[in-house]
Amino acid sequence: MTLADCGRTRSCKVHTLVLEAFVGPRPEGRETGHMDGNPLNNDISNLAWVTHAENIAHKAVHGTVVHGERFWSAKLTADRVRELRRRYANGESAQSMAAEFEVSRNAAWAAATGKTWKHVT
Repeated sequence: MTLADCGRTRSCKVHTLVLEAFVGPRPEGRETGHMDGNPLNNDISNLAWVTHAENIAHKAVHGTVVHGERFWSAKLTADRVRELRRRYANGESAQSMAAEFEVSRNAAWAAATGKTWKHVT
């Protein structure tokens, strides 16, 4: 949403405007948190100023953390990670698989060893 005042404009998200209007200005180091995990529910009873760590914890509880193939720049999928892990466990090197999976050697190794994609079993 864009607000305009005497030629000046400011882009704002509705949830931020609701908190600013009913709770007050955003405290230093805080961001908007949706307590029920639904980013479309902008009712004041569902919003709070929270730390980034609190917001991430809420997202984990509600299953709305964007990770894995839901991440906008993900090059791997859960199935490809399983394949990397299977082949790595059978002795294939991360270096040899990196080009095939179109990721860096470090990304292939991290996915194959479970350092990343921890949610994939």
